[in-house]
Amino acid sequence: MGAVISFIAAMAIYFTSSFKNTEREYTIYSSMEEPTLPVIYADIEGFYANIMHGYLQDMGNKAVSDCVTPLPENRKLGLKIKIYDNSISEFSYEIRSLDLEHYIEKTVVTNFTAGPDGDIYTELPIQNMINKDTPYLLKISLGLGERVVNYYTKIIWTDNDSIYRMLETAVDFTTKTFNYEAARDLTVYLETDPNADNTTLGTVGINSAFSQITWGNSGMKLSSDPEVSVREYDGMMGAIEVRYETETPGDDAETIDRYSNVDEFTMRTGSDRIYLMNYERKTNQIFEGSKHLFAGNRIRLGITSKEALQTKKSDNSRFIVFKTNKELWSYDQRARKAVNVFSFRSETDKIRANFDNYDIKILSVEDAGNVDFVVYGYMNRGRHEGYNGIVYYSYDSQSDTIEEIFFIPISDTYENIKQEVDELCIKSSTGMFYVKQAGAVAAIDTTSQEMMAVVSGLSDDRFAVSNDQTKIAWIEGGSYDENSIKVMDIETGGTNTVTEPGEVLSVIDFYNRDLIYGIRGTSDNWIINGKIKGKPIHSLKIIDPDMNLVMQYEKTGLYFEDIKLEGDRIHLVQYRKGEAPYTYIFASRDTIVSSVEEGEQYTNFISSSDSETKMRVYYVDLDETIKTTKNLKVEAPGNISYERSGSIELAGHRDSNEMRFFAYANGKLRGIRYSLEDALDLCYDDMGWVTDENSVVLYSRADKSSAYTIRDPYSAAQPMVLAIEKQDFTDDMITDDGYAILDAQGIELNRLLYYVSKGYPIQANLDNGNYCLIYAYDRTSVSIYYPSENEGLSQRVIMDAEEAARYFAGYQSDYICFMKYPGH
Repeated sequence: MGAVISFIAAMAIYFTSSFKNTEREYTIYSSMEEPTLPVIYADIEGFYANIMHGYLQDMGNKAVSDCVTPLPENRKLGLKIKIYDNSISEFSYEIRSLDLEHYIEKTVVTNFTAGPDGDIYTELPIQNMINKDTPYLLKISLGLGERVVNYYTKIIWTDNDSIYRMLETAVDFTTKTFNYEAARDLTVYLETDPNADNTTLGTVGINSAFSQITWGNSGMKLSSDPEVSVREYDGMMGAIEVRYETETPGDDAETIDRYSNVDEFTMRTGSDRIYLMNYERKTNQIFEGSKHLFAGNRIRLGITSKEALQTKKSDNSRFIVFKTNKELWSYDQRARKAVNVFSFRSETDKIRANFDNYDIKILSVEDAGNVDFVVYGYMNRGRHEGYNGIVYYSYDSQSDTIEEIFFIPISDTYENIKQEVDELCIKSSTGMFYVKQAGAVAAIDTTSQEMMAVVSGLSDDRFAVSNDQTKIAWIEGGSYDENSIKVMDIETGGTNTVTEPGEVLSVIDFYNRDLIYGIRGTSDNWIINGKIKGKPIHSLKIIDPDMNLVMQYEKTGLYFEDIKLEGDRIHLVQYRKGEAPYTYIFASRDTIVSSVEEGEQYTNFISSSDSETKMRVYYVDLDETIKTTKNLKVEAPGNISYERSGSIELAGHRDSNEMRFFAYANGKLRGIRYSLEDALDLCYDDMGWVTDENSVVLYSRADKSSAYTIRDPYSAAQPMVLAIEKQDFTDDMITDDGYAILDAQGIELNRLLYYVSKGYPIQANLDNGNYCLIYAYDRTSVSIYYPSENEGLSQRVIMDAEEAARYFAGYQSDYICFMKYPGH
C-alpha cells in the first residue's frame, strides 16, 4: 500500500506546480446541463477504485462487465459516495447470481456518515450466503428524492489477496513511464519486438520500444489523479485499467496540449510476484480549438489513432466535420470558424462528464453547415443523464442550435450498443434513419418519428452490411435452410430477392456494394458426431447493386468453407466429400483477389506525419490554406432544443436459445461471436478472456497454470458425461444442474488446456461413439484417460503434446469442454 500512497502524494505536489501559469487559449464545452448524479467508489484494501456511474434505468446484469470488486475476508465492502449536491433518502443493495435466476440478499443500509471531504462513507454488511470464488451481481440503489439511481458491479469473495499487488503494480507501472530512469525497472515486464509499430504514441503495447513506453521526446507529464478499475478478476487473473490525463507543451511556450490516456494491464498471480501478461496504452489528444492547431492547409488533431477519428464533408466542400476523442467539431473553410458541435466534457466536473462509455457518429453534413449525428452509450449529462441509449441530434448552423430529434433508451452496455452501431447506423437522403440493435434493423422517419421494423432475429451468418452501409442483406425467414436472400437499398428503401431454385443460400459479406453469397445443396451439411461442423457451399457468387452477376466461383468436386473477406481478398478453404455421409476432407486453400480496392468511408480527409517530439501526429486536411488565425472564431452552439424530441422503443429481440460469446482483450470488447472457437480467435493472442451474455467468464488465457493434473478424471468428468448422455449434445448449453457444456470442435488442444487447469477434463470424441478424457498436462506432454465399462480395463496414456494434437486431428479435433456455471 505504501507505493500507492507515495504515488498519490507525489502527484499532489506535481499538480500544484505543473503548468501553473499556463493558460489555455480556448475552453469550448457544451452548454448542456452539468452532471447531477453521485458516483460510488469501492474500497479495495484501502485503495478507492472501481468508480461506478449511476443509471436511472434498470440495467439487469448488463452493467456488471464494467468492473469486478473483490470482497475482503469479512465481506464488509467499504464504499465512498461522492454525493455532490444530492441528499440520500434511501440506501439499499441486493445480490443476485449473474444470470439473475437466484436472489441472494437484499439489505437496507442505515449506517453511513459524511467525511470531512463532504463524501459519504459506509460499509455493506454482505451476509455469508455467497460462495467463495463465485462471482455475483451487486446492485446498489440510492434514493435521491423522487429519483432512484442504480449502481452495478460484479463481486467475488476469494481467499487470494493478489488484487492489491495487481493495483499497486499497475499504478507503479503507469507512474514510472514518466521518469526515464525509474522506468528501467519496467524492462522486466516488456517484450520489445523490432517488428512492432514504433512510430506512434497513440497506441503503445508490451512489444513497443522502451522510448515509446517512456513517451519519447514529447515532454509528457501527468496532470490528473489516476482512476483505477478492476475490469476482470478471479483471484488468479486480473485485468486492471488506469485512466489519467497528461499535458505536453504545444508549439510554443505559451500553449499546452492535453491528452486523455487509458492503460490496460492483464496480470497473473505467481508464487513470488505478479506477472504482466499484456499491456496496452491508448493516448488521444483533447482537441480544444486552440489557434496553434490551425495552420496552413490542415487542422492538427495531434496524438491519437485513426480508428478514433471520423470525418464528413458537405457536398460544396465548405464545411468539414470531424470527430476526435469523442467530441464533434465543424469547420467553416470560408468564414474561418470552428464550432465545437458536441461535447460531454466539463471544465468544472471531469469525474462524471469525462466518463467515456459513449461515442459519436456523424450522419450527414449539409451545404449550409447543418449536421445530423448520433450520440450513443452512456449519457454523462443533460436530459438523459444516467441512461444508456442512442440520441439523434441535428445542429442548425444558422440558428446556432442543437435540436434533439429523438432518444432510444437501450438497457445494454455501451460496448454492445457500439458493436451494432458500427455495423449499421445511417441516415438516408430521404430522411430515414436505419440502425441495428438487439439483432434487429429498425427504420425511423426523422420527421414524423415513426418506426418501422425491417428485420429481426439476425446473427452473423444471416446478415451483412456494405462498407458504406447503403446496402444490407439477410436470409429471409426464421430457418437456416431458407432459399432466398433479401437485399435492401438504404437510400431508396427498396428490396430485391435472390433465389436459387432447389438450393440453400448463405450470406457471406459485401465487397464495397457488391454482395457475396454462397450456394449449397439441401443435404450438404458437414456433421461430426451429431454436431454440425459446417455448411460447405459448392458455388460462390458476387452480384452488383443492380443485381447483375459479377463473378461466379466454383470447382468440380470441391466445396468451400471458412470464407473470410480481408481487404481486397477473399480467403477460403476447399474440401472434397468423404466416403461416409456428411463428411468432408481438406483439399487446399485458395484466395480470390479483387482488382478494385475498398475505399475509406470515415477518414477520407485525414492524414498523418511524423513529429520530432510527438512521433505520429494526425491532421484534418483542408481545401483552403489558413494564412493567419487572427480572425479565426472558435464557438459552441448557444442553445439546445428538446421541443420536438420523443422517446422511441426498439422492438428487437434475440434467439434466447443461441449462446453468444463475448471476446475481451486489453479491457475492451473485441467482438461477439456464436462459437467459442471464433471468440478465442479474436482475443487469444492478446491474453484475453471470453464471457457469455451474463458476464460469466468461460475462458481466460492469462489464468492457465503451466502444468496441472486431475487426480480422478473419471469422477471429475461425470457432470459432462451424464449431461451428454441425458441430452443429445449438438450445441453449447447450460445444464439444469448448473454446468456449461461447450462445443470446442476444431480448437487447438493447447488452448483448451485452460479447462484442465481449472479441474475439468476435456472430452475428445473418437470413432463409433467412443471417447477419451484429457486430464493432465505440462510443458511438453498431455495425459489421456480411456474409460471402460469395466473400470479395471481403463487405460492412462502420456503423449507428447504435438503428437497428441496430431492424434486428435485424425478424429476431427472433436472436443467437448465443460465447467461449473457460477451461481446457477
